[in-house]
Amino acid sequence: MPRLPEYDPLDVPATRQQINDWRRDQEEAPLLVGGFFLDVDRESLHRMELRLNHWDQTETTSVAWMTAENHQLWLAPNDLRKLYDNALVEKSRRSAALHKAAQQFKRDGATLRQLREWKA
Repeated sequence: MPRLPEYDPLDVPATRQQINDWRRDQEEAPLLVGGFFLDVDRESLHRMELRLNHWDQTETTSVAWMTAENHQLWLAPNDLRKLYDNALVEKSRRSAALHKAAQQFKRDGATLRQLREWKA
C-alpha cells in the first residue's frame, strides 16, 4: 500500500493576511547596521531621534546605546547620528525589497515555507 506523504504545516498556501503579517514582522525585525544588529522598530528609532534632537539638554558627551543583541555601544553625538542615518537607509532598502516580495507573493502565491525562508 502506498504511503501518503507526511503533512508539513509550512507547505500550505499563505493567505493575503499572512503575507501582510509576515511583511509587518519583517519590517520591524532587527537590522545589521554598521556591523551591529540594531532594533529598528518605530519605538527604537523614535528613541534614537529624541536623543539626537535633545542631546544638548542631557549635558553628556556620550550615550550607552544597546544593540539588538544586548551589546553596549558608547556613542558620541556624531556617531549616533551616523548610526541613525544608516539605520534609516538600510531600513528603506529592506522595505523596498519586502514590498516587491509581498506583491509577488500575493500575485503568484507563496507557501508559509517560502515566507519563512525569504531573505532580502
